[in-house]
Amino acid sequence: MQRSSPGHGLDLRDRAPSRGPGTAERRPVRLRYALVIRYVGYVIRAGAALVILFFASTTFAQPSKGASSTPSAGGGGGNASGGTSSGLTGVSFLRETWPTALTLPDIPNRVVVCFKLKRTDSFSQPFVAEPAPKLEVPCYKSDKTFSETDPRGRTQCVIELAKTGDVTKTSWNPCSPFDRDHPMKAGDILVVAYDARDVGKSAADPNMARIRLVNLNVATQQNQPVDPTPFRPNATPPTTAYDGGGGAKDRGIYYVTWPFELGGDVVPTVALNFIFTPPVPGEAYHEATVYPQGSIVLADNHHYYVAVAATREPPSVSAPALTADGTESWLDIGGVAPAGITTKPWTPAGTFNPNDVIFDPQTGHYFQAQLIGKTDPASLPKFQLFDPGPAWRDLGTAAPASLSSGPAADQTVNAVTLALPQIHTISSYSLAAGLVFSGLKSHSFALAPDPSDPTGKAMLGTQVSSTHIVDPVLFFTYYPFGIDAERLWHAADLRPGISAGLSLSSPTNNYYFGLSFEVRRSVQFVAGVTIARISELADKQLGTSAVTTVQRFEESAFAGMSFNVSGFIQSLFSSGGKSSAQ
Repeated sequence: MQRSSPGHGLDLRDRAPSRGPGTAERRPVRLRYALVIRYVGYVIRAGAALVILFFASTTFAQPSKGASSTPSAGGGGGNASGGTSSGLTGVSFLRETWPTALTLPDIPNRVVVCFKLKRTDSFSQPFVAEPAPKLEVPCYKSDKTFSETDPRGRTQCVIELAKTGDVTKTSWNPCSPFDRDHPMKAGDILVVAYDARDVGKSAADPNMARIRLVNLNVATQQNQPVDPTPFRPNATPPTTAYDGGGGAKDRGIYYVTWPFELGGDVVPTVALNFIFTPPVPGEAYHEATVYPQGSIVLADNHHYYVAVAATREPPSVSAPALTADGTESWLDIGGVAPAGITTKPWTPAGTFNPNDVIFDPQTGHYFQAQLIGKTDPASLPKFQLFDPGPAWRDLGTAAPASLSSGPAADQTVNAVTLALPQIHTISSYSLAAGLVFSGLKSHSFALAPDPSDPTGKAMLGTQVSSTHIVDPVLFFTYYPFGIDAERLWHAADLRPGISAGLSLSSPTNNYYFGLSFEVRRSVQFVAGVTIARISELADKQLGTSAVTTVQRFEESAFAGMSFNVSGFIQSLFSSGGKSSAQ
């Protein structure tokens, strides 16, 4: 008779009787089931080994924590010719292309950072870009027809119209929120929007004509993960190029799209630059242009004026200043004698013809006769000057000798350089340790006298206790929806991940499969099915020196908690959890 070795021997034989001589013994059902479970165990252990090797390789292959810059693109809308964009990296767009090239792209992963261009009174810095959490983009045209084409913008417009009830007051905000609940994520496309309506109403506005091109560059600084738990992304996001999109609209708000996806765990720095042509000395005055002290402009009355203080207000030349002198009338023509004209001295009761010019030593200006008449016979009149205002001084109709004939040199205006919050990496899987409670029970056995033996010498194996399995488990979890482990916990983290686990105390016997729910940052509730090898008393007890048992695979439900240890401790005792608000 075949004997089972004492102790915890594996006895999975089918004890069904034979069907007779020459009949093949039926294949043991329990044996087939056990082989399947055994192979599953091998696969899980091999997978766990591969995960550990992958974590080790990614840990030692981290990029250096130095400054870097995403690849620079060519001149998205055409770099300015003539070398004006020399030294500028990133993407550049000529001003003429803004209405068609700088439109809002209709992509799901866009992040829009907004600025407003504001004029200054500085010659070297004619305008700056101020961060703007909100831009008001009109939803309707002046004829009250719907003008918005962006899908998200149209939705906001419908909501706002229901609130205001007035199409003339309905607008929407394209800017993305930046707070702890809305971090930038790896794979996002960055869009920089700037409202230029304070500088000029459109790209064709004369004031905007001074801007030759806009340039955007995004530099990145590699940084430590905000939450260094053993979460890892699928892979490093590819530097996917995006070529922009949208229709042709010119409402004074422009969108520069950075053509590469953002990487994870980097701090991006946005630089918005403009090539600007300053006013040429002696050119015609343009409304709202900033003229620093010493600037010379030509006004509508053909007089040159010099700015005595920085200003954007025009010289006041709405009415000529005429001086009555007897029957003559004099017109102020400035402090410089017109070329090729000979002046005459003023004399009492003198006769003058039109266009005769005299010089007044009291004002230092020259005056031109407007009529055929005689001057006052008594005294020199008090001549009236043009009053250009407190910021301007009249130089007359003759061009000052200091004016140069060459064009003004272009200058690069850095409107803003801003470091944005750190980019979060979206994770797809994690490794966590935990403690679970199983519906299966572990049994203990001992030898006891066989009650059927009258001599009391025979011993029989009996079960003396039975307790539920409480197991330390190492879980590997896959998140099909992804999870942002670098921000504060919120309800979306309750979306389940698929977990598989091994017992840390009995890795070859106990296996766990189920769902993981992030109930707090780095803390998960895990529940599912456990498959474990359970020891039971053999049907026949052989010998009297030890209990004869067999092991069988059984399944039941389990529940427990798991922890990403480093992240959990950090969130309790350090500022790491607060930094997740980035």
